[in-house]
Amino acid sequence: MTKRYMAWFVALLFYGASLSWNIGPVNAEYFNVRAHNLTSDNGAITGFSQIGSSAFTDNLTLYSNDLITKGPWRDTRSDASGSVTVAGIQASIDNVSAAGGGNVLIPPGTYSIAPATTLVGMYTGKAAFTMKSNVHIWGYGVTLKLADSQSTIASPQRLDIFRSVSAVTNISFHGITFDMNGANNKISPSAPTSYNSYSQSAIGFDGNNGRADNVLIEDCKFINNAGSNNIVMGSPVATGQTLGSGWTVRGCYFDNNGTDTNDHSSIYGWANYVRIESNTFTYPTLVVGNPGPDTAYEVHGSTQIFTKNIINNYSRMMYVASNNTSATEYIIISNNISYTSTRGVEFYRETAAEYPVRKVQISKNIFTMADDNTVTETLTAPVFLATGYSVTEVVVDGNKAYKSGTNLGTCFFYFTASTTAGQVDNSIIVSNNYASGFTFGIGVNTNATNGLGVFIAKGNTFKNLTPAGVFSASEIAGLAMNGINAAGPVNYLDLTNNTIIDDRAVKLTDYGMWLAGTITSLYVKGNSYVGMKTANTTDTATVTNRFGEYANIAFTPQWRCGTDNVTVGNGTVSGYWSMNEMLVDVTATLTVGSSTSFPGGNLNLVLPFTPSFNSPRYLGNYFIFDNSVSKFRTGTAITDTGSAYMGIDNGVYVENGTPITFGDADGITIHIRYTK
Repeated sequence: MTKRYMAWFVALLFYGASLSWNIGPVNAEYFNVRAHNLTSDNGAITGFSQIGSSAFTDNLTLYSNDLITKGPWRDTRSDASGSVTVAGIQASIDNVSAAGGGNVLIPPGTYSIAPATTLVGMYTGKAAFTMKSNVHIWGYGVTLKLADSQSTIASPQRLDIFRSVSAVTNISFHGITFDMNGANNKISPSAPTSYNSYSQSAIGFDGNNGRADNVLIEDCKFINNAGSNNIVMGSPVATGQTLGSGWTVRGCYFDNNGTDTNDHSSIYGWANYVRIESNTFTYPTLVVGNPGPDTAYEVHGSTQIFTKNIINNYSRMMYVASNNTSATEYIIISNNISYTSTRGVEFYRETAAEYPVRKVQISKNIFTMADDNTVTETLTAPVFLATGYSVTEVVVDGNKAYKSGTNLGTCFFYFTASTTAGQVDNSIIVSNNYASGFTFGIGVNTNATNGLGVFIAKGNTFKNLTPAGVFSASEIAGLAMNGINAAGPVNYLDLTNNTIIDDRAVKLTDYGMWLAGTITSLYVKGNSYVGMKTANTTDTATVTNRFGEYANIAFTPQWRCGTDNVTVGNGTVSGYWSMNEMLVDVTATLTVGSSTSFPGGNLNLVLPFTPSFNSPRYLGNYFIFDNSVSKFRTGTAITDTGSAYMGIDNGVYVENGTPITFGDADGITIHIRYTK
């Protein structure tokens, strides 16, 4: 039999959303089971036989050019009577594999399965069948149902239908319903106080050598599982173990799983080169605590695509997580539809031994977040990045997200820096997304241990942001950068062409953009704020290098005479600045009070940004109001070495006493334009 060979190549251009996925060469004929009539587009099939002796009435159409190696159909009757037994199916698997590979056909029907073979891998548990290489199992119309009481409250067990603790290759499963009969196979004696995380997988590989290469699972159903997983691609004990490779799970249906555990992930993706496509993950009711399915899919390897899946009533759509062999990278999450209670995509990397998570693209998904007030999370999010160790090169692009209700706070993209020293997240792009009804659009938080490298938010639209849960009015913002820590700076922050809009009659969105903390380089341009309740922007950030466009940013002017500060006393100061790339406009006012005092020297305003030149330039004007006679004076403002001075004539500048002695209720205003 010709062995299948697959070479995978993935080329990703991040932030250009370019993806090339090439599979080849494949030096074998392929086929797939879809419907009726025993025919083939590659010619006649001979030597067909099935498990059991009864006539097979629901025959199959075999098509070429799919990912299963064509081979002979073997006579796999289990005993002389032709009855189907667990031992007979295992014998068929063994015989087909020993003969070089082929296909095992289980006739339609429901089979009661009692796992009896003890296997020791990451855990010790019983399996019904041990999988072997080059075996393709067909079971359209077949239900493999775990027998009652294989696991009980008195004696909870780890169980599998198909399991291997050795390496296998070139296997497939087609059309089988795996019913784990969770109602009659409990695993958590202390529930609901606490739960066990016991695997009861339909298909599982674990232990240091347990893995599989070139695997296809299609058109299968995974239902009624009390345990922690339906499919496990690998779960080694030691670090540095080889991961499986070349998995495809498509067209499968997952329902009512995780019924007696607090840690259910329907598919555990500890493998490389994986495609999870066009599957449905659902649960009868929304998961808001325990038990129930926590996560549809966990990424734990490189070069993976999760696409065109439907996730309904889970707590989380997926984890993007690390492993202890190699980096988790080149991950595509696209075109999925999810309705979840806590997260859409969450990143996870929590120990030093785990390899980096990087090069992840999350695009064109539709997220809907629930608003159940029994969820224990204070903030839910379609994309949640808050890990113990750094994550880099993440693109979140072109997604849509929806939320209604005020029970739970929600943030479309939420980031919190690691508290582990030296673990700085970097190169994160959030672009061209749309979210409606959330509490925040993008939230960024750093701490005194770690800041953030490059963060870009561009072209996003956040509509009708709403106070919810513990987040009250006065703190609702589209670009919520107010969690940046003064001691944990963002190295480069780019906020461009975003739209924050509140089109309700009663406005609830406080700010379009809220900046705070320390930022080394900040670029802001082209943002649109419509219908903000409090202000378009609020900005108290300490920024070393500002670029872009800003309009009417409030600041506290510093007035001096010579190099000594004016004592404002009971007077008042106010100021605003605007910026268009390198051009700065500044307006500042000093209203003199009865206790305001002026030292000697020329009166000047310290400019919020250093001019691009130090020599005097005539670039603005000033206005002085003399309250004692109700008259005003005007003149030209001049920039010189970081300050604005007020010229009178022939090198004479305004100071206290020239042209007036300042007194109570006098006023001084400067407006000046310069390049920084």
